[in-house]
Amino acid sequence: MIDVISHHFGGGAYVKLLTIKEDCCVPQHKHNFDHLSALFSGCVMCDIEGEEPKIYYSPDVILVKANIVHKFTAINGDAVIGCIHATDCTDPDLIDETLINE
Repeated sequence: MIDVISHHFGGGAYVKLLTIKEDCCVPQHKHNFDHLSALFSGCVMCDIEGEEPKIYYSPDVILVKANIVHKFTAINGDAVIGCIHATDCTDPDLIDETLINE
């Protein structure tokens, strides 16, 4: 299960703060632009298209390039991650539609 903790907007940036429960994943997706994911707590396995899966331990920051399919899976307990994007959108109801390029 994934829980959106909060949405943060400011200065042309957006952060979606998520809790990923152990053994759950943020489903595969891609974005039109490069973005950063900050791992605040826990441990995730990151599957990025074209790369070997890699395990990250908090605190860490993960760069995901534009138009690359990726997913995060929490391992060894729950994880808290913040997905950081440059955008002018400030509406939480439209943000996924704006950023996700399925």
